[in-house]
Amino acid sequence: GLREFSLSEVVFRGKNKEDEKEKIIVFKKYQDIFLTEHKPHFDDVRFDIFVILPGFHSGEFNHIPGYYRNYADNGFHFPELFQVVEGYAEFLLQQPAEKHEKVKDCILYRCQVGEIVTIPPAHGVTIINPTDKKTVVIRLRARDAESIHEHYNMTRGACYYREQNDKWIFNSNYEEIATMKLLPTQKKWKVFQKEIPIYQSFINNTWSQKFLLEPNPVDFTIDTLI
Repeated sequence: GLREFSLSEVVFRGKNKEDEKEKIIVFKKYQDIFLTEHKPHFDDVRFDIFVILPGFHSGEFNHIPGYYRNYADNGFHFPELFQVVEGYAEFLLQQPAEKHEKVKDCILYRCQVGEIVTIPPAHGVTIINPTDKKTVVIRLRARDAESIHEHYNMTRGACYYREQNDKWIFNSNYEEIATMKLLPTQKKWKVFQKEIPIYQSFINNTWSQKFLLEPNPVDFTIDTLI
């Protein structure tokens, strides 16, 4: 059977200070899910589900607010692995230079059902639902990984805003922003293949958790991502 898990409902925080009084749910997170018979596989890794509801506020489509991750024991930030299982999602990745307000790399992935996205250790991520239907994405990450929103909060979001008129605009709270690169999603990454649920691939190949627990930036070069 399915073990008990926690549900978080996340309210919208607008990009403008006057929007902060709004209390509208934009996505739900079902955290730390696994079948009880698979418990030994999840001692060090966690499986989560995100449901991003359709809609927009302050001109932006609903999204999971941007975040970076904390450091693993080997000194690199934890990576993550995502897969879209319902609807459509846009993953906006950004890599800061010497500080968050200067972005030296910006990548956009447009993801249909079944497609996989890896989040490299050095990149932050924002996940957007620019449609009129709900989007469901699933995630594998190290159990010790944490989402750090502090820097994104200081700049009122990611380096680009995805507005309801289908346009991307610069976030003026940043000092420098790299040109956005649209890249294709992965058809295969390690043992994870497009349209095969990453949960099942993980259970079938438990050695694959090593890249989540002991991140090596060499594994996440742009060539590997493509």
